[in-house]
Amino acid sequence: MSAPASIGLIIPSSNRLTEPQFNAYAPPGVGIHVTRLRMTGKFRKPLSELKRPLVEAAEALSDVRPGMIVFHCTANSMESGLAHEKAIIEIIEQASGCPTITTAQAITQAFNRFGIKKLVLISPYVKATNQLEVNYLTETGYTV
Repeated sequence: MSAPASIGLIIPSSNRLTEPQFNAYAPPGVGIHVTRLRMTGKFRKPLSELKRPLVEAAEALSDVRPGMIVFHCTANSMESGLAHEKAIIEIIEQASGCPTITTAQAITQAFNRFGIKKLVLISPYVKATNQLEVNYLTETGYTV
């Protein structure tokens, strides 16, 4: 018998919405396993501050052997462009042995799937963080 499908989530400790949303919208039989990064106040942290907590979170999630890990911290995954996002993914994959996707990747994959090339950004973030997201989306080929 094969193991049930599961998704591992790494989310900021202050996020109260993602876990219930994933549990509500996951297909029947898909397990949602969550670990949190200690983050309050500041939405973005430099990768140098995130590396150790990311490794610990990824290692903890690897114990349940999820089919995929989602790094759900949009501001951090879009912060410094594709190279920064790739570094986050590599840290998580090396620590967990699991395929990993960021929120930013999921967003752009959905845009590509539906042929979206031009968009308007509405977010809960401050202007500076919004600009980083605009920069990321522009770098990935979208008009914002």
